[in-house]
Amino acid sequence: MPCVRTPRFLQGLCLCAPFLLQAAGHPSLPTINVRDFGATGDGETDDRAALQRAFHAAAGRCLLFPPGEYRISGYVELLASGSCLLGGPGVVIRNTTPLLGVPKDGFRIGNPSPRDGGAGKGIAHSDIYISGFHFTGTRMGIWIVYSRRVTVENISTDGYAAVAAGNDTDDDCEDIIFRNITRTGPSPADWYTAAVFKTRRFLIDGVLSPYPNGNSMHVAAANSEDGLISNVIAHGDSRARGSGIELIDSRAVTVTAFQIRNVKKGVVAYCGRPYCTGPGRRLESHHVIGPGSVRDSTDAIFLYTAKNLVTGVLTTGNQTSLRFGADARDNLISGCYFQERAVAPKEAISRNSLTPIPGAASVR
Repeated sequence: MPCVRTPRFLQGLCLCAPFLLQAAGHPSLPTINVRDFGATGDGETDDRAALQRAFHAAAGRCLLFPPGEYRISGYVELLASGSCLLGGPGVVIRNTTPLLGVPKDGFRIGNPSPRDGGAGKGIAHSDIYISGFHFTGTRMGIWIVYSRRVTVENISTDGYAAVAAGNDTDDDCEDIIFRNITRTGPSPADWYTAAVFKTRRFLIDGVLSPYPNGNSMHVAAANSEDGLISNVIAHGDSRARGSGIELIDSRAVTVTAFQIRNVKKGVVAYCGRPYCTGPGRRLESHHVIGPGSVRDSTDAIFLYTAKNLVTGVLTTGNQTSLRFGADARDNLISGCYFQERAVAPKEAISRNSLTPIPGAASVR
């Protein structure tokens, strides 16, 4: 049976590092203004060089963005630990130069390449706070690599992805917080709204993604562990494509307070790596999924992995309430209301534990 435990992220990070209290406006943290470095925010001038100068000067400071549209011809890179970027209502970052039809990034936090001034493998940047930006025309609004203790909140996008941490090649991020992330329009391609890759200890809280994003997922955690994903609203445009929340090759992630509808898969836990398949190689994920709801989709909950807890999930109007992969076993399904009464394949039921709600249209 699943081993349910409080994620170490919640035990150790506490979501309130002293630096973050300073970054939110503590008088001991000096402030500087991007206008002092030549940024105009007039919607016409390329402000990339000016913003890069300001980012270089941001260590130990809060960098303020007055309202305006800051046009950039490429990503702006922040390598300064102990810094914060503060936008607010009316602050827009617009990328203007698509590369082979795909826009570039907005803000990049950290640099994995020593040739470009980065530190290479290993975490080199820490204690960074970013809040209050709308990204348009960007591939990723904010991309974090090789960093720890980074909080990003109050971010929106009408482009591809809003926020991401990690690059799926090295163990490069720790203690990442994404909060209040909003998609304001459909993704022009198959891109997520918020995701972490190769990240240890993370929080993704408050994602509003009510627009379709093609065949991609709205929220994802890949090759990551000890995280919490909560308060997610994700809507697709077809039960034939896309997914709400995907846990890919990850361990010990809690997913709660979600509302997902009109996608192919609601919440998915799977392992696609070779080391996860074959006899004796079943991945024990130890995820906790629920409470939450999935409506009008193909598969509401899809478990490919072993030893997960699904609890308090409401499913209505789906083709399948719960689907198991071939290696899914020792999963505990408890306190759920499955209106469709559809669990597949039936032979997988004996490998898992399903506890119905007395008197309700529950699992079968």
